[in-house]
Amino acid sequence: MVVDTRREAGPPAAGVQDGSRHGEGAAAPPAPRPPEPLGPVRSYLRRRKVRDRGFALLRSLPGLPGRLARGAADGGRAEIDAGLRDWGLENPAGLLRLAQRMRRVAPGWRFLAQVEALATARSAGWDAATPLFRHLAENAGGRPSAGAPAAGLLAPPEDHPAELALPRGDRPAHLDRATAERIVVYTCWTGSRPPLAPVLGAPDGLRFLCFSDHAAEIPGWEIVPAGPESDGMHRICPHRVLADVAPGADWSLYVAPDRLVMGNLHTLLTRWLLPQSLALWRHPRGGDWHDLAERHLVTGTAPAEAVLAQARACAKENLPRRQTVWDLRLLWRRHAEPEVVAAMETWRALEQEAPGAPDLSLCRVLGRAEAPARPAVLPAMLGQADANIFFGRHAPPAVRAAMASPPLRRGRVPVTFLYSEPWARVASTILRGEQLSRMIAARFPDRYEVTYTSDMDAVRDQVVIVNRMVIETNAPEALADLKKRGNILVSDWQDLPVVPAKNVAFDAHLSMSPLQQVNMNRMFPDTPVFYVTHHVNPDVPRVVAPEDRLRTVFIGFFRNTILPGTLRDKVDFAHAVNADFTAEHWRATVPNYNCHWIVRQISQKEWRKPFLKGFVAARCGSPVIVTRDDQNALYYLGDDYPFYAESVEASELERAWIRAAASFGGPEWRMAREIMRQVEARSTDEVVCTDFAHMVEALIT
Repeated sequence: MVVDTRREAGPPAAGVQDGSRHGEGAAAPPAPRPPEPLGPVRSYLRRRKVRDRGFALLRSLPGLPGRLARGAADGGRAEIDAGLRDWGLENPAGLLRLAQRMRRVAPGWRFLAQVEALATARSAGWDAATPLFRHLAENAGGRPSAGAPAAGLLAPPEDHPAELALPRGDRPAHLDRATAERIVVYTCWTGSRPPLAPVLGAPDGLRFLCFSDHAAEIPGWEIVPAGPESDGMHRICPHRVLADVAPGADWSLYVAPDRLVMGNLHTLLTRWLLPQSLALWRHPRGGDWHDLAERHLVTGTAPAEAVLAQARACAKENLPRRQTVWDLRLLWRRHAEPEVVAAMETWRALEQEAPGAPDLSLCRVLGRAEAPARPAVLPAMLGQADANIFFGRHAPPAVRAAMASPPLRRGRVPVTFLYSEPWARVASTILRGEQLSRMIAARFPDRYEVTYTSDMDAVRDQVVIVNRMVIETNAPEALADLKKRGNILVSDWQDLPVVPAKNVAFDAHLSMSPLQQVNMNRMFPDTPVFYVTHHVNPDVPRVVAPEDRLRTVFIGFFRNTILPGTLRDKVDFAHAVNADFTAEHWRATVPNYNCHWIVRQISQKEWRKPFLKGFVAARCGSPVIVTRDDQNALYYLGDDYPFYAESVEASELERAWIRAAASFGGPEWRMAREIMRQVEARSTDEVVCTDFAHMVEALIT
């Protein structure tokens, strides 16, 4: 039962003046140490002197490349970096001579020390460069590491020849259970890493295994004790680590613990991965093994000793340059196949020689002409391993459990949905406030004590879901005061742009789409972001769609879509996004249609929109017509959904509608309907409630 305490909204709560994020009991930061008299002036003069001497030395050198000479003449750092990079790639011996002369002027600059080490590796080899890079690593906290790294001198990302993975053209519409039971998606979550994101609505029979040293419950994942082996072993040798826990599995997909399962796994597996014995994504920033080693050493993304050992080995083995390198965050293998087993065992042996740079040791395995297995590379049209239509980045900070007040730690957890009374009848309040609160209360009556209220002053010691209209209509001081009353605040910005001054009051963010979660994770790295699937209005009925011909409808504000004049008599319009559209209206409308037009006016805020129109269509058993640049559609429909419009040009929109009409009842139509059933499985009320409960438990545990 939801306790509804609606009342007229009063004036905002009194603001707070101290700006404290954690409430009145927060400890004050230590007082800053008083600056040394004239210290900044001396530092400035010292820097200027070195800089002027460096530019003077550059200008005195004959035969500098044009870009580098121009940068030296006018003091342009970007020109100097670009000139050094281009020159260093074409003439590393000349760059080495220049770096050695410059280091006499500024021996403590990390930039110049790295330039010298890079130029040495390029001109004299890795044996000669090892002492220089080792010295840099050993003095990482000292004076030789002062200044910016020499990242500007690294080779730009470059595509090299690779065996592209070819999709299966006649793929089945869904992953059947018998095949799914032979596949394992697995990861390794150990130590202090943030917990995994839930996996909901996955294909039936597909197992998700998490090797972990945590005794946790995460929806969709089976937790398996990690044992003494490291994360590296789990990533490298699935044939070993899965032998006991999944003996019937033939295929495995390793997913790094910071990856978020976002896309349609039926499409990924049946169309792209099952035809391959070994499939990888290319590295997003590496060119070849040499470039990758340089990047690790300059940016510190792998232990220097491991990188140097693997790079020296690559050079001694004459490993060819200009070959693709791979990202290790997603690895698909038919792990029982002898050739794949041989490759993985070789990788394990090479990695054990110098652990810590597994992407370089894998280059030594797969980059040789006599490699035991050849990987297929997923095409760029699907994205890269760090951001694609199937997986995104999931790296939330640890939740501040100490902020939970005692009432939140025992018994039924008080959860309040806070709304703004003047905006009580707008869709954003009805759907994400009134309806969602009732859904959570009905699903978890013994766990959550749910209140739906606009009385901001009365809310204390609660997990508070702050509706977008409350955020929009209250000053930062009022939100800060709400935080101070023992509440854990979760923002529901919906499609509003985040206001930094108000954002500091919140302990977590609630996102409405996978794309919004990924973007908010990147924009606000200090605050956890939880994706709670947007529920379908419970007034929307499940219907048997007409089967005589294509019948298309757009449900929503007409200004939000694009519809060519030639289709105005082909696509009907129903305004169904506010309180005036009742359950009777829904029951009278949706049974008349079998296809939903959900083309959006794409704008910068579209990444904050949910795939709600797609969820409604799925509830009604209807395919959709949508543009391919709708990223949320790609997550749910996959890359080969048949009724994409390639753009919002009238000709492309006409083409998509004609294709749906012409294929009505045929194989493409049946494929589209099956994909929409997969969308429905990922947007059920049970999925929504599980998402929500996962968020609350993470905040109070």
